[in-house]
Amino acid sequence: AILDLAQHNKVNAVSVLINRANLKSINDLAVLSHKIKIGLHLELGSIEKQINLFFKSFGFYPNYYDGHRHCHIYPFISTRLIKKIKQLPPHPFYVRSLGLRPELMQSKSFFNNLYISALLKCNKAFHKKLKKNDIATNDFLYGSINNHINIEIIFELFKKHRTENDIFFFHPSLMQEKCKIPRKHEYEYIRQN
Repeated sequence: AILDLAQHNKVNAVSVLINRANLKSINDLAVLSHKIKIGLHLELGSIEKQINLFFKSFGFYPNYYDGHRHCHIYPFISTRLIKKIKQLPPHPFYVRSLGLRPELMQSKSFFNNLYISALLKCNKAFHKKLKKNDIATNDFLYGSINNHINIEIIFELFKKHRTENDIFFFHPSLMQEKCKIPRKHEYEYIRQN
């Protein structure tokens, strides 16, 4: 689904879980690296190993850094991430922050509201660290946190309010996986719009 959207100019960036990527997916993405940004989607574990594996797989350092379930903004990970990035050879990149627009901060679920509040608190400190270290980041992030708002609403908000420094994220798939995220629907919606 991701490759199809990239080939049809429906996305301009793809995050890679490098520890789970297979050689075919890496090669297919690498062919598109002239037209899309390829970022490292960090998981818990060694940041250095993931960055090194990304470089070994693609032949260049990530165009951006983000994290699975936004783990890269957690204080104990973000400090290590910034330190590691600063040790790398110079390369153009940014680090995705979680600056949600006010319209995307509320949920009907108590758990989601608690989760979003905790993430936003972490992100506030994370954003300050990025600025202090002169690391580029986005202003707003448009996306669903734990599937609390559907893609149609998010996409309309993005089209209405977006600036050059905003990011829209989603999780497309050709098949619906056993999770709450409507991955197949997200793929179909973006493919048609």
